[in-house]
Order: sequence, then C-alpha cells, then structure tokens
Amino acid sequence: MFGLTAIICLYILFFSPLTKYLSIYNDSMTIEYDMEPKEGYSWIFELENENIKLKEYDDNKWIFVPNKNGKTVLTFYYKNEDDVLYEITYGLKIRGNKIIWINGEGKGLTSYPNPY
Repeated sequence: MFGLTAIICLYILFFSPLTKYLSIYNDSMTIEYDMEPKEGYSWIFELENENIKLKEYDDNKWIFVPNKNGKTVLTFYYKNEDDVLYEITYGLKIRGNKIIWINGEGKGLTSYPNPY
C-alpha cells in the first residue's frame, strides 16, 4: 500500500496532472478586438519566435496557426507613433496542432479580449 501511495505522490509531484490552462485551441486561434477606433491608433502585434504564424488578417481580427512545438509570447499593442494605449500579452504553448493559452496580461484595458 505504501508503494502505491508513493507512486501516486511522485506522479502528482513531477507530471502535474492538475496543470490548468486558460484554453486550448485545435488547428488555429483567432484574436479579435471589437472596439471603437481612436484617431491615429492601430493594433500591431509582435511574436517572440516562429512557433505560431499568422494565417489570416482582416481589419481587427487575426488568425494564428501552429508552426512548431514550444512556447512563445504573442503581444498586441494599440498604439500611434508615440504612445502605447493598450498592451495585451498572451503566453502560449504549442503541441502538434494545438495552441495552448497558458497565461496572459492586459495593460490599460478594463476588459480582456479572449481568443477563440
């Protein structure tokens, strides 16, 4: 009985079956910002690496697809030439055809737009 308990404890300790993700997307992840535009401001994004890539872009809607396994950070800025009004960061993990949203942070917004 002690052996079984020890094995279960080691499994929980090292393999983290209780890890929670914000969301998991199969094949693609869409980010859309539906807000009134401010004069001279626009959304731009930066990728930390090439683990995901942009598939489509339409106005204020971006569709990203997995490119290779690993972690990346996707950051959106709502800015003009001199000023960043909003900054939204998505921490992502890519496994096969899945994009896993593991963490995020928003600066300057009262509500956080969720991907779908």
